[in-house]
Amino acid sequence: AHAPLDERTRDALAGMGVRRLRQLFALPRAGLRRRFGAGLLEVLDRLTGDAPDLRPCYQPPDVFEARFEFDDEVRYHTGLLFPLRRLLGDLCAFLVGRDGGVQRFELVFEHDLRPPSAHVVGAMTPERDPARLFELARLVLEREPIPAPVRAFGLRATELPPFVPAGRDLFEARPASAMDWPALQARLQARLGEDAVYQWAPHADPR
Repeated sequence: AHAPLDERTRDALAGMGVRRLRQLFALPRAGLRRRFGAGLLEVLDRLTGDAPDLRPCYQPPDVFEARFEFDDEVRYHTGLLFPLRRLLGDLCAFLVGRDGGVQRFELVFEHDLRPPSAHVVGAMTPERDPARLFELARLVLEREPIPAPVRAFGLRATELPPFVPAGRDLFEARPASAMDWPALQARLQARLGEDAVYQWAPHADPR
């Protein structure tokens, strides 16, 4: 095995006939310290577990990208719903792993005879529920037809804010299936367009 030693130390050890770790561990520590300093002993102690070997923590990427290729061209949005569900499932699993959410993402369409195109899907608050995100994306696909036959379909999310679960009262009277105002607004914007809904205002019941 290769120990993490600098080239000068390796050359000096090779000049002493030390070419394997077991030979290095067999040498007196006091002599190694005098000749090479404490740094070499720290390396050996990390290799044996006698000293902590601090490593940088894994940081998930700040961008999610995934794509789905088709054998044949897809001409209608209904043919994209199955891969869309799969891609959103992968996205939400990624978000759970980084304890984040997504508020805006792109559906990317790759075509044979023209540059890629994209639809933007947005939510009012960070989400990571695959069913909610699928419903928003489906409404966008229904509202905005795909511009050309699709050869590959992808999902890209570059804004991944922290996710804060909605607080619920244990004795809340509202049914669990009821939709909150931000979710309703996001759904209406997905169906009608982002510019179609600006704010809420009270209005008399027309019935």
